[in-house]
Amino acid sequence: MASIPPGYRVCAGHAAFDQRLADIMARAGTDGGHVLDAQWADFADDLASHMAYEERDLFDAYRRETAAHSDVVTILVADHVVLRDQLEQLGAEIHCGLVNEETVEAFITHLCTHSELEGATIYRWLEKRRGTRVRK
Repeated sequence: MASIPPGYRVCAGHAAFDQRLADIMARAGTDGGHVLDAQWADFADDLASHMAYEERDLFDAYRRETAAHSDVVTILVADHVVLRDQLEQLGAEIHCGLVNEETVEAFITHLCTHSELEGATIYRWLEKRRGTRVRK
C-alpha cells in the first residue's frame, strides 16, 4: 500500500490533513471496513470544504494582484478539479475495498505539489498581507 513519502509535509496549517491521510492510508488494506469508509468521507468532506474556502475567500483577491498571481490561481483552480476527482475515485475504491496503490500515489503526489504551490504563493501572500502566520 502506498504511504506518505518520507519527509513529506504539506505547508504549515495543512498539516492536519497530513496526519489524517497517513492514518487512512495505514488502515487501507486492513480490516478497516466501515470505519475506514467514514474516515475517508470525513477527510474528503473537510478537504473539499477547505478548497471551497480558498476558492471563495482567497483566490479572487490574490488573482487581482498581478497577472502572475492570476496565472497561479488558474493552476490552483485546475488542481482543485483534479483533486476533487481523485477524492471521489479513492472514496469509491475504499468503499469497495479495492484501493489501488497507483491511485493513492497519484493523489498524494498531486496533493503534495498543490500544497507546496499554495504555501509558496497564496499563503505567503496572505501572511504578508495580514502580518501574521496563517493557519490553513
